[in-house]
Amino acid sequence: MNMWAYLGFMALVVGYLAYHRVANKKPDLSLTDRQDPRKHWAQAAMALYQGDVGDAGYWSGNDAREKLSGGWSTTTRDELLELIQRYIDGECNVGFDKLRIIWLARLGFGAGWIDEATSWNYVFGAVAELQRAYGSWPELYDAQNAGRTEWYGGPSEVPSGSQKFAERNYAYATKQFFGVVPYR
Repeated sequence: MNMWAYLGFMALVVGYLAYHRVANKKPDLSLTDRQDPRKHWAQAAMALYQGDVGDAGYWSGNDAREKLSGGWSTTTRDELLELIQRYIDGECNVGFDKLRIIWLARLGFGAGWIDEATSWNYVFGAVAELQRAYGSWPELYDAQNAGRTEWYGGPSEVPSGSQKFAERNYAYATKQFFGVVPYR
């Protein structure tokens, strides 16, 4: 095979891979979402909960489904809705439960398991409850930590990495969001 044929073949392969990567990725509308104060607030809450990973609603379907199955043991839409309902009913405390609802609702949209309107309805309901229950981002952070501690079964059961992850997320959310996103 001559060099030009080889280069042409390689260009086709690269083009094919690039097309499929772009075709399977949802546009990241997180900057547009910042125009809606409720969505911008939800971005800040997701940053507090998960750090700098962005809005999972804009992840690829495969990435969102992988996170749901791997991190949440949730492999179907029905399982996701049952999990969200458990947190709506209350498992630990308002802060921890509602942050999980925000995260899971956006993951569910990213996975293609729930539509965007349904995802935002779950998010906005959780946002309203968080704003009623707590007066500031630091209070919500403290509630999240208390809920995580309860979920693990006590302070001695919380893995040290989990607390470090929460502290890193809080620092990130504080730097990127809390100065521009009022709590109420």
